[in-house]
This record gives sequence, structure tokens and C-alpha cells, in this order.
Amino acid sequence: MAVRFTPSDPVKTSVPDRSNLAEVIDLRSRLLDQGETQQPAVTRQAKILELKTALETPKLGADKTATNSAGEDPVDSDAAQQEVLSAAKKALAKKQLSSAELEKTLTAKEFDPDLIATVIAEFETRNYLNDADLAKRLSEKLRSQKGYSRAQISQKLRARLLPPAVIAEVTEQLDQQDETELLVKAASDRAAKLKQLDYQTAERRLLSYLARRGWSGQQVYETVKQALAEAGITTSGETRGSSRVKTTGSSRAKANGRTPRFR
Repeated sequence: MAVRFTPSDPVKTSVPDRSNLAEVIDLRSRLLDQGETQQPAVTRQAKILELKTALETPKLGADKTATNSAGEDPVDSDAAQQEVLSAAKKALAKKQLSSAELEKTLTAKEFDPDLIATVIAEFETRNYLNDADLAKRLSEKLRSQKGYSRAQISQKLRARLLPPAVIAEVTEQLDQQDETELLVKAASDRAAKLKQLDYQTAERRLLSYLARRGWSGQQVYETVKQALAEAGITTSGETRGSSRVKTTGSSRAKANGRTPRFR
């Protein structure tokens, strides 16, 4: 019996005998790895679905310049996510936000929570959102420009929805000596504006003023006493250095050249 076909070249890419199903599947699996288009339909669909999922889901920590096979930004992969992305960019264009503030803004627009989380994670990766940097900048501004205490700064940072751990780290870096100097300066500046008041009223108003700025405790009471004394406000009700004398009705009459009336 004569042999009609004998493969002589193992490199030759002839189509395999379809009677041997195992060889066909094995060969097509290897061709699939090489990028050939002639793969089984089920495998091809699975690969397409896997690729689509990978492209539509941005990976946290990925390089900022990473793109998908179509040359698109991973976060812009579909229309719904593009809408969230556009709203997020508009919000950040108005002012620097914390991650929680941006999440609150996007949630109010009734976007899908998963898409919101994806966009925020991507923005954090790209440093568009940086809670630590925002907290530091705010604390420095409140300290240098407004003379706020550590407690007052913490309150302001909480109002910006910054994480407690970030707030604690930033406020711990505030110098205690600066804190004391700010307290003394704030008390002295305010006391200078209260000279027309009696001691009790001036003390009460000064304590309230400092409390609104986050200062409290025994140190504040001592500082208030010192500030009022330096401003010349004493417990006798007179301002030091003034010549105010309490007058009676008869003394006022004598001063006017009239005879006082007695009953």
C-alpha cells in the first residue's frame, strides 16, 4: 500500500488533519497566543470580554501615562464614566477639594457609586486629589493669616471632610511655642479694643473671643489677665492712666455755678 502524504518539513504551516481533534485544538491554542484570528469562537469571545473588562477598569497605582489599546485614557473608557469624569473636573476647576468633598459633590448628582469611586481613585493616583497636601496648605494659611489655634485649625479641616488621621498628622506638626505666642498676641490685640469697658465685661468678651478661636484652659485665663492689665483695664473699673472721677449731683451743680438743692 503506497503512502500518499508524508510531512517532510516540520516548519511547514499546512492545515492539520481535521480528523485528529486534539491536534487541531492544540494548534489553534498556540496560534491564538501568536495573535492569529482563526481561533475557536468561544475562546475568542472570552478573550474579547477579558480585554474589554481590563480596558474599562483603571488600575489603581497605574502609571499616569498608561493607555488602552485604542489610545484612550482608562478612566474615559465609556460614556457614563466620561460624564462622571467631566463633572469631577468641573468641580476641581472651581477650588481644590478633598476626596470626600468631591465624592459628596458627585453623589449629589446621582452618579453611580462605583463610577464615582473609580474616578476618585484615578484622580488620587494622578495627584489631582491630595488630602495631605490640602490639609497642610489650609493649616499654614489659617495659622499665618488668621492666627488660629490648633483646635480651631482642626475644626476647619474637619469641615473640609479631611480624614482624621491626616488632620492629626498636620496639627501635630504645629509648633507649641508658636501656639503660645499666637494666644498672647490675639489676647493683647483684642484687649486694646476693650479699654472703654469695665473689667468684668472686658474679661468676659475677651474670653469669648479667644474661645471662638479654639483657646481654652487655665493658660487662657492667665493670658487674659495679663492682656487686660497691659491694656490698663483694672478690677476697680478704671482704666489705668485715666483721670475719671465719679461725680455726684451736688458736685455737678457746683461745677456749673449753681446752688445745689437739698431735700
